[in-house]
Amino acid sequence: MTKTSLSLTAALSMFLALPLVAEQPRVYGPEHTYASVADVTLTREQRRHYNEFKNRKAYFGAFYAAAEGDGSFYSYSYHNLNTAKAVAKRGCEAYANGPCTFYGVAVPEGVDPNETFASGLGAITAHDLQGVYRDMQTTTGYGAFAISGAGDHGYSHGWPNMDEARATAIAYCEAEVAEEMTNIRIEDRRWARANGLTTCRVIDTYTPPSQ
Repeated sequence: MTKTSLSLTAALSMFLALPLVAEQPRVYGPEHTYASVADVTLTREQRRHYNEFKNRKAYFGAFYAAAEGDGSFYSYSYHNLNTAKAVAKRGCEAYANGPCTFYGVAVPEGVDPNETFASGLGAITAHDLQGVYRDMQTTTGYGAFAISGAGDHGYSHGWPNMDEARATAIAYCEAEVAEEMTNIRIEDRRWARANGLTTCRVIDTYTPPSQ
């Protein structure tokens, strides 16, 4: 892990339109980088929360701190940096009931933290795609892996045909999305749906060698 500086101007050039994840999102390795804005000072409580954010070790993520008081909010393991920033900003402003200041991001190692539209699978999703999803596939059944526009995912294995495998992966992804929706405000649910963050789609399939 390395730490680099971050351009505040570049970091705040966002929110005009949230990009959807590419059809075949890039899969990064586990290494990550944190970058923060040098001229923003955190309170002791905000610093504690930022350290918690760093301990997640899960790109793509962002951290916002309340301009007044100790409030802060972070996002982690999203599928693109711009969405991670937008979610963290909205969460912080809701929690602090006031304006929040951008402070830092988590990105895959080698990715420029000033690249607003950096994207790829979030760290947790990439780990599951390359690990448990691959490991559970069988020689006789079909499987699929689906992601949302935010950071959710779902996968399937052992189905008798591809249609069932794809539908099941999407169903698991949508269930994860639904659980996430229970923790946010009505207006944020509307915002998430309007920006395609709740829509799940298949990004990988498995066909048994016998087929």
